[in-house]
Amino acid sequence: KEKAIAQVPLKKEKIKRGLRITAASFSPNSDQLLLGYPNRTVELRTTTTMALIKRWTLPKRRRWQPTAAAVIDLAFDQQSGRYWAMSSDGFVHRLEK
Repeated sequence: KEKAIAQVPLKKEKIKRGLRITAASFSPNSDQLLLGYPNRTVELRTTTTMALIKRWTLPKRRRWQPTAAAVIDLAFDQQSGRYWAMSSDGFVHRLEK
């Protein structure tokens, strides 16, 4: 039987403008969740309370152009405190806590 245990906190104005989750990955023990968004943002949250642990903003391909890159895949590294993110502009990013 399905049961919701938590809700990702998304601000109403961001949902109105179309902000959605584009990638998600649970930690091996399921106590943390990586979330990716279409605005180059990655968040690390707890699964029980959805408390924010860390937030990263992935760099743009070209700093002078207002190009966006959605986060399309996420992974937990075997090394504690290290994470991976793939963006739609073709880059793989290593993130550290």
